[in-house]
Parts: sequence; structure tokens; C-alpha cells
Amino acid sequence: MLEARGLEIGLSGMSLVAEANPAINALFTLGFTLLFADRSTLVVQISGSVAYCVFSSAHRGFKVGLNFKGAPPQVVAALERYMKE
Repeated sequence: MLEARGLEIGLSGMSLVAEANPAINALFTLGFTLLFADRSTLVVQISGSVAYCVFSSAHRGFKVGLNFKGAPPQVVAALERYMKE
């Protein structure tokens, strides 16, 4: 298990900061909670792979870019809603 903090999210992936340096192309199952403007939440689990990983002194950890793999339609719809709010 790799704990991380999210930085940015989009329909095709997200960036996060982690204490460890995952390998490029490593596969992960990501779990996170989206908090919407109306205070409702959605717990999301989605597969992803590491696109890049660089150390960031500004973020005090490794900045990791992840590409989502096979996002179900309900997750895509939730991400679209989240980004519009």
C-alpha cells in the first residue's frame, strides 16, 4: 500500500505526492473520496498506471502522475461533476 496526497485530477488521471518512488508503468488500484459542493461524497476505486515520477522538494515527496485504466462510466460521470463544481 502506498499512501499519497492528491494534487490534481482529471478524466484520464491524476497527480499526487507520495513518500516512495514507484516504478514507471507500475499498476495500482487507487482509492479516494470525492467531496462535492453539496457536501455529498463518493468513494472511488480505479486502476491506474504510473506515467511519471519525479522528486519535488516543494511538495516534500515524489510527484507521481497516474493514468486511469478502464474507468467505469459512473466514475467518469462523477469526475466530470467534480470538475464542474
